Amino acid sequence: MVTQLLTADGGEWEVSKHLQEIMALAADGTLYLSESHQNDIHVLSFIDRLDRRGFRYQLNLTDLQTIHQLYRAVAMDGLVDSDGQRATQMQERV
Repeated sequence: MVTQLLTADGGEWEVSKHLQEIMALAADGTLYLSESHQNDIHVLSFIDRLDRRGFRYQLNLTDLQTIHQLYRAVAMDGLVDSDGQRATQMQERV
């Protein structure tokens, strides 16, 4: 079960909405990538950034629906609010 997406708004590896439509990087290092977009120049650039920074990831080719469900599930679980902040962090401050 994915509990945090690093590529979500406000995440450590935040990406554009375009990239959020085709990929998601989970906190456990799983990079979910649309199989039909694995040669996208923006995806390749993101993967290059991960490699250059020594971020260890495991590629998981999947479909677009699965990626959309990941972002939706994390948002619905309240782990990421509309500003991309972790809800638990916001609650700790209150």
